[in-house]
Amino acid sequence: MRYARVVRQFFVSTLILMLLVGVSPIIAQGPTIIVHDPVSSAIPNAPITIEARVEGMQDINNVFEANVRFRTQGNGEYDFVMMDVEADRLIAEIPADAVSSEGLEYYIEVAMDDQSRITYPPNGPESNPIMITVRAGDEEAAIESGVVIISPEPNVVNEEMELMIAVTFNPTVYEVDPKDVILRLDGKDISGKATITSDILIAMIDDAEPGGHRIDLLVKDGNREKLLRNWVFDYISPLDMMESGGLGEDYKLTGSVGLDGRAQQYSGIRQNVMRETVNLRLKKDDFRAQAYVRTTSEESGLMQPQHRFRVTAGWPMFQIGLGDLSPKYSQMILYGNRVRGAEMKFRAGNFAIKSIYGELRRGIDGMGYTVTGSNTDPFGIDYNTYNYDPGTYKRWLAAVRMGIGNPNGTQWGFTVMKVRDDTTSVANERPSELEQRLLDSLDVDVNYISTPKDNLVIGSDLRMQFDRKRVQVTAEAALSLYNANISERALGDLENVQDIIWVNQYFEPLPSEGLSGNSSDSDIKIGEVASSVIKNALSWQGKVRLRYFGHDVRTGYKFLNRSYVSLGNPSLANDDAGFYLYDRFRVWDNRLYLNAGYRNFHNNVQGNSETTLNRSEIIFGFNVYTGTTMPDVNFSFRQQLNENDGSLTEVITDTTAYNLGDPDGSEIFDDRSSSNTGSYGVGLSHRLMYMNTMNNLSLNYMVANRKDEYQDFGDSQTNLIGFNASTDYSHYAPLSSRLSFSQTSQASMNDLTELTYTILMVRVSYYMFNRTFVPYINPKITKGSGDYSLVFDDTVPTDLAGTPRLQKIDFNRFDLVGGFEWRFMQNHTVMGRASVSSYSENGEIEYFDGHTDPIDSDLIDRGDYSFMFSYMYKF
Repeated sequence: MRYARVVRQFFVSTLILMLLVGVSPIIAQGPTIIVHDPVSSAIPNAPITIEARVEGMQDINNVFEANVRFRTQGNGEYDFVMMDVEADRLIAEIPADAVSSEGLEYYIEVAMDDQSRITYPPNGPESNPIMITVRAGDEEAAIESGVVIISPEPNVVNEEMELMIAVTFNPTVYEVDPKDVILRLDGKDISGKATITSDILIAMIDDAEPGGHRIDLLVKDGNREKLLRNWVFDYISPLDMMESGGLGEDYKLTGSVGLDGRAQQYSGIRQNVMRETVNLRLKKDDFRAQAYVRTTSEESGLMQPQHRFRVTAGWPMFQIGLGDLSPKYSQMILYGNRVRGAEMKFRAGNFAIKSIYGELRRGIDGMGYTVTGSNTDPFGIDYNTYNYDPGTYKRWLAAVRMGIGNPNGTQWGFTVMKVRDDTTSVANERPSELEQRLLDSLDVDVNYISTPKDNLVIGSDLRMQFDRKRVQVTAEAALSLYNANISERALGDLENVQDIIWVNQYFEPLPSEGLSGNSSDSDIKIGEVASSVIKNALSWQGKVRLRYFGHDVRTGYKFLNRSYVSLGNPSLANDDAGFYLYDRFRVWDNRLYLNAGYRNFHNNVQGNSETTLNRSEIIFGFNVYTGTTMPDVNFSFRQQLNENDGSLTEVITDTTAYNLGDPDGSEIFDDRSSSNTGSYGVGLSHRLMYMNTMNNLSLNYMVANRKDEYQDFGDSQTNLIGFNASTDYSHYAPLSSRLSFSQTSQASMNDLTELTYTILMVRVSYYMFNRTFVPYINPKITKGSGDYSLVFDDTVPTDLAGTPRLQKIDFNRFDLVGGFEWRFMQNHTVMGRASVSSYSENGEIEYFDGHTDPIDSDLIDRGDYSFMFSYMYKF
């Protein structure tokens, strides 16, 4: 039968691969996974920092690209930010303008050098993202304590000639006796400078020093003092800023200059890294200019640019930008990809135009090299390894967008984008003859440089807003022309249009059936190409948002054709169509939010494939913001059904054997698929004032359970649990702490693979010298355990009884991190950070014949370290 042959082929292939590349280093490291402490809660309009590590068979040195993909709850499309590598970590920041009280969802996606993809959560992250509960922020704190902060704003730089402290009291929440109110600034009682009534407190401070400050607002409660509100802020007077800027009253120049040095070792690789950063902002009347430059010693011609620079300048009518830009012209065409180039924006009344030209990536030559060593695999074979790193073509992009209308009312837009790879930008796109002969002798498959591509996309959109933006309507349509390999010559008469779009056998879609590769020079006509493009590449989407009577209703329809491709937004999946409906309804004085939605999408939009996969999803949840002594509660539920219309077919290959009942006389073809995934998440968060300490607590639990009807090894289950506690002890001592615990459990491969990763972290910070010097200590423990299946079937062929079957994982990592931040002389900041890591492996390899071998600890035990020192001058 076909199933048995597939299993035999898999075991033979696995054995060959182990002999070629060596088993020990791969098995010892285990599967490549993302280790991440999920973010569970946030406050509105504040950025969210996401950190992760890559562990296992590959580590952070093998990361090609990493992104955090995020979206507002209820939004069908993900936005993204790129992650930077810092020592052994990946780090990114979700921008503040994306964080709203509607809540946020995100997942992490990492592309490795070998073109593999790993994610967190590991299973179905697009459908089961991490949910972040966004608290009502300062508004909720006002509900809880009855104190609304007017000035100075928390956690921002306040620029006033004279510092004013102002709050209001809500007597329905807490009735204040003015004579019992205590106001402290940096621990000093300044109540005598304040005018206090039962409704308001105002204090003018004319001797405030520049720098960071803390305000505590308390009330006497018998013999005790009860803390109502506390917050921190930065203060600098405009006079000080003008003196530091040196440009007079008409100009305002601010910015920073920084130097960052690191010495680090990770996975046995030592590295010294220097980074220099300059950030300048200039404002005069309506003119704005900003310059950002980050240089690093990591820059190399063998990788994509590591230096970063960006310069923008202009007036509301006209602006220019140079450097690393992230244009968002159209969600279907160009949306957020980093472009190194130049951009121009112009607006006059209801007419606007903007254009950009630059590189999406640089050209890098391929390179071959040999790693010589005496590495011994479990079969006792010494080997040398030959590697060939493929290069990349230089990819340039040009785009223009024109808009007519009021951006706050009705606006029509038209966008054109052209992307092409430069086939002359790479010298060694293939191994040399000698290198190829060596590769052939080793029977090693090589991933050559990706083929050069060509893409032209044209689109138009209409955006309308009515009734103070309570009604928003968006419609967009786009047409793409795409070629997956322009290294081959253009076909027939279509050479005449190759400057616009390259048409050969790799053009998508080719006439007459719209399939690549089934047309020759003689039957290619421009009219036929145009007809095929309209039929197979024209795509559109529409969205409507209504906000009335406490409801926030969103609905939309999307049709992305089978041949639609935009290299300006490569995360946009083609051959996908469907609709969604989502409502967020608030009641109980905006303290209870109910969320419900439904999505239904399918592929095979043109009906050319034999099967169609339909994906439906039901969403329900609620958020309770109590604003009292009870915790906030968040709950979400998703039920997803992915099912196609495939069938089970038996094909007779040997009639005689089949008639005799021999099972080898036929083959079974099964293209059915049906999986049902149920997931839910529960979150509790609470701001608790206890014994004059401010505590922010959160507890989150998420389960995703996937059941596959036809594939036993398609079932999986993922459990995530996280707890965070942040405490401010400033009433007793200038001290704060944060405790974080998270655990991720994954079961798959019919429970042959069961892995658990646990992270425990504590951070304690101590504030000294008026909060200008802050040392901290930050230990972290990571533990991994479980079984990792090395095969897809537990049946043991007799000829492979000695083959490794299972890796038992048992590793521990301990990170001890300590550092400080010191702000002095108003504008200077020095930071230091040191970390030492130990990583130990106590697992073993289990073979099909039953015996086990311990993993050679020398292959994986390591001591990593990182030392960082930075200086920044702000003005």
